Order: sequence, then C-alpha cells, then structure tokens
Amino acid sequence: MATIKDIADAAGVSQSTVSRVLRFDNTLSVSSETRNHILTIAQSLNYTTTEPKPEQRKGSILIVNRHSDLLSLTDLYFQSIRWGAETALKGARYSIISHTIGEVFPQASKIAGIIAIGPFHSSEVLQLKSLDIPLVVINADTLPQQVNCVVSDYEQAVQQILVYLSSDGAQTVGFIAGSSTHESDQTDPRTKAYNQYMNEHGLYNEALIFTGDFSIESGYDSMHAALHSLTTSLPTAFFVASDTMAIGAIKALHDAHVVVPIK
Repeated sequence: MATIKDIADAAGVSQSTVSRVLRFDNTLSVSSETRNHILTIAQSLNYTTTEPKPEQRKGSILIVNRHSDLLSLTDLYFQSIRWGAETALKGARYSIISHTIGEVFPQASKIAGIIAIGPFHSSEVLQLKSLDIPLVVINADTLPQQVNCVVSDYEQAVQQILVYLSSDGAQTVGFIAGSSTHESDQTDPRTKAYNQYMNEHGLYNEALIFTGDFSIESGYDSMHAALHSLTTSLPTAFFVASDTMAIGAIKALHDAHVVVPIK
C-alpha cells in the first residue's frame, strides 16, 4: 500500500505538505496546481487514508453509488469523485459506509449524512430524501426535487472545447457520446451541449456522432465504427465524452495507424 513518503517522492514535495493536502488543510500555502498534482499522484498510487479510531469519530457518512457493475467501478471520473470524498471525510474524522442502490439500507440512526454519487433516477433521489438525513447528490441536478447537489458546468466546458478546436483549425468535429442503460432519466448534459453548439453554428451532422456506454471498450468500438463508417471523410477532430472512453478511442486510432497529435 502506498505511503505519504511514496507520494511525496513522486510529487517532489515534503511529506508534511502531502499530509496536509490529503487532510484538505486550506491553511496550507500551496498553489492549486500543486494540490491537484499531489491528489492525482495519490489516486494513481491507490493511496487510502486510515479510518479514524472509534473514539475519534464524529459520525458515519453514507456514500451511495448508482450501481455496482464493472463499468461503475472502473469509470475514472466517478472513481476520482469517490476517492476525493472519502479522503476528505476520513481526514475530517468521519467513517465511511458504502451503499449501492437496491441493497438493504443500513440503520439510519448511525448515519450523520449522505453523499450520493449519481446520476440517479428521480424516484431514487426522492427515496433518499425521505430518510430525512442531510443529503447532497453529486453529478446530477436534483434541485427540482429540492435536494442539494453539486454538478459540473458541462455546457460551458463543452463550448470551450469546441471553440478551442475550431480556433485550432478543426473544420469538422465528431462526437463519441456516452449513454448507458444504468443512466438516470436525464439526457447526458455533454450530448445536449454538443448538439446545441453544433446546431447553433450550422455544423450538426448526425453521421459524425457515435455512442458508447462510457467504458474503455465502448470508446474503442465507437471509434472503430467511425473509422469504418466515415473512411476518407473523417472529421478533423473528435470530442469524446469521458476520459475513460477516450482511452479506448485513442487505442482504436493507433491500431488503425491514424496519427493523434499531442496538444
């Protein structure tokens, strides 16, 4: 198991700095780049903080996952969210209880709060809300259910990516979209943002859109399908919905001997 010294050596900082960053000590005077660098290394080394001793615990926080299949466990985005949440909570002396939708719910009297890492169906959000325990949902807009949430500004991020590609000379931009039978009743916001931008600029072309399930394999298969479908009419660039899918998409391009420039 990785230690604070291992992380410090890899990051080129002191063990004290690593320790304070992993405790999310906001009084530490380091740049956001250094903090992110340390957290990225810690995650890559599978570093885990120790559970607080029983006499030191402030309480237990329930971390709720949407599903427990292989895709959920290997998705880099949700992995990083779970890791960050658990690290911060342990540093604040909370113990962690993991729960997956559909399992028997643990005894509510032992739970101080719930962090639900989405996306979720509306009915599932309302079920969690009915427990009357402090609740926040991550990566899903649950304000219509009057539940606190933390969501990424996908619309702005996707727009910035597409504007950058256009300014960099991309005349056409294909899209490897993400969808899943496990998803919530909300359309993936990256797909909505891509479609909106392309329609507004008169660039929408359904033939350039390929959809997978957010896995590495589906990223590979989607790009493989694009290569065979578009042949000599490949777009200048592809926007891929997630890092996990991008790994597979780049592998497919490499296997087809298509050069992927490093930017």
